[in-house]
Amino acid sequence: MFGNFNAIKTKVFLINDTRDCGADYGDLFSQFGEIVRDPAKFRLQPYSFRLMVFTGGADVSPKLYGDTSPENLCSSNPDRDREEKGLYALGYQRGIKMVGICRGMQFLNVMTGGKMVHHIDGHSTSSHQVMTRDRDEPFLVNSYHHQMCIPHKYTHILAWSHAKLSHRYIGDKDKPMNYKGPEVEAIYMPHAKAVGVQWHPEAAPEAGAWQIGKSWFLHLVRDLIDKQPSHFRKLYLGHNYEKLSVSEAL
Repeated sequence: MFGNFNAIKTKVFLINDTRDCGADYGDLFSQFGEIVRDPAKFRLQPYSFRLMVFTGGADVSPKLYGDTSPENLCSSNPDRDREEKGLYALGYQRGIKMVGICRGMQFLNVMTGGKMVHHIDGHSTSSHQVMTRDRDEPFLVNSYHHQMCIPHKYTHILAWSHAKLSHRYIGDKDKPMNYKGPEVEAIYMPHAKAVGVQWHPEAAPEAGAWQIGKSWFLHLVRDLIDKQPSHFRKLYLGHNYEKLSVSEAL
């Protein structure tokens, strides 16, 4: 009735896998546990899950972070937002680790108090390079997004676009904003035990320069699951946990 607190956590819950943007995340995450896609199974035995994955798709509704989009720049799916809010709450209450990809990262960002840039240009391209806190050299990632996270002040920026690609930033009420921070590509949300990346590692080619970014992501997820928070922070933030932030952070 109340769940088994001592259950061995072996399962990975893929949320809305293939239902919105059509991608299949099973191959990418199968190394972390048994793949489950049925929300009913998750709700029945949440303590058997070691990881929740919020996948790509429609924009997060601006209502969830206190904005409006009168020009409909934010193409949201309210039904999906409502479903995933409930699943997030259940996972958060039980301390389950979480990963977000593209829309999934944006959703976790909003759930942890962040906001969104409604539209940027220069990122809906085939690829670009990102920098991370733990590497001296950038690596190649794909790029399919038109929105960008403005993380909460307690969220850590793990990766950002190596070159500033956007020439304009559209925010609340679909009006231009004077954004001066880094173009955020990956974040760590300590209180939610969550990480997110803006790119799609499940869609990256299996060879060449793409492998560095894919390997970085898979190590990030493995370390989120296996490492103590203090060790995780040292690996990805450095010994002093210095924060990268944006002027618009809450």
